[in-house]
Amino acid sequence: MKPKAPFASRWQLRNIYILGFSLVLMAQGLYYPIYRWGFFILFAFVPIQIGLGNVNPEWGAWRTIRKTLFIILIVAVIIVFSIWLAPALVNLGRTKI
Repeated sequence: MKPKAPFASRWQLRNIYILGFSLVLMAQGLYYPIYRWGFFILFAFVPIQIGLGNVNPEWGAWRTIRKTLFIILIVAVIIVFSIWLAPALVNLGRTKI
């Protein structure tokens, strides 16, 4: 019997398969709702891939989940900060009359 792969390794592989499936859904040009589902899946699983991509494939479940959630939190903070900062940077370039 083949030994079971570690939790992180299995989930990294599953996430890659899901991302590939979402790209296939988006690549079809026949039915717009399927394209939207593909985009939604891609939008949801890219941050998870960012988190899982920074995890050691040999880690167990608890350590993988904890580190992935921490990395997703960091990404969310950077996105929120960027949205908050963008209007201020736009106003810097405007001339005052």
